[in-house]
Amino acid sequence: MEFAHPPAQRPDADASLDLLLDLLVEAAGLVHHVTGGHPYRATQLADAAWLRTEPGGSGEAAWAEAFREVRRNIAPGLEMLFSTFSHAEQVVLRALAISPSSTHC
Repeated sequence: MEFAHPPAQRPDADASLDLLLDLLVEAAGLVHHVTGGHPYRATQLADAAWLRTEPGGSGEAAWAEAFREVRRNIAPGLEMLFSTFSHAEQVVLRALAISPSSTHC
């Protein structure tokens, strides 16, 4: 296959690459922010968003539903884990969930 302009010489190639890199950085930042960098949760969220993105689409609309799906999928396991903690531990975890920044030690 022969290009009219080789990829490196196409006038729009640099702009397209810059746009693609910006989108990837933005998506990676969102995944890291939401998952706290947890590798398994990051994979779950990215996969759920990818599955909801139409071919050629930006995926922006997919994030909200992807996040809801991941939360639904992990909720039963988290509920079971939470139920194993003592009452005092549950109280502390609830306090941290409500106001994590006001509990610095």
